[in-house]
Amino acid sequence: MIRLVVAKPEDAAKLASIQQEAFDRECKQYGREAVGGPTGYADEEWQKSMMAEGHYFIISEVKEAVGAQTDSIIGGAIVFPDRERLSCHVGRIFLHPDKQNHGYGLTAMLALEHEFPWAVRWDLDTPDWELKNHRFYLRCGYQKIRETNGFYYYEKRIESSI
Repeated sequence: MIRLVVAKPEDAAKLASIQQEAFDRECKQYGREAVGGPTGYADEEWQKSMMAEGHYFIISEVKEAVGAQTDSIIGGAIVFPDRERLSCHVGRIFLHPDKQNHGYGLTAMLALEHEFPWAVRWDLDTPDWELKNHRFYLRCGYQKIRETNGFYYYEKRIESSI
């Protein structure tokens, strides 16, 4: 089970570390000449600035044991809501490589939608070479709306639940 938790500055180092592992592994997997990720992906200070600018969530894995419950950070997501336009932009979503392909990403995307029940339009973008991301976003119900300058842009329209 996963849970979204609002990220705090003390989580920044862990979130930067997970992003670095995730994005660097993707680069290697797709044969990119150099590893790297989006702006600030491995920078602790950038993580903190995004906590102030957007809605930054920890994606936490919750494990139940007899008489106890443990949470561990397995990823994160940054959302920029625009209530006036009834839309949300997913600025970033990432999972530790060991937690990918287990349904956590889809569950996290649905949980994000529940955080903003008034949003009827969601959008995001990803590099054109990130084939795994393309399949994932389609599986989440997004549609590719355009390709520009090495990026694919996706959109999802949903009915408001309020």
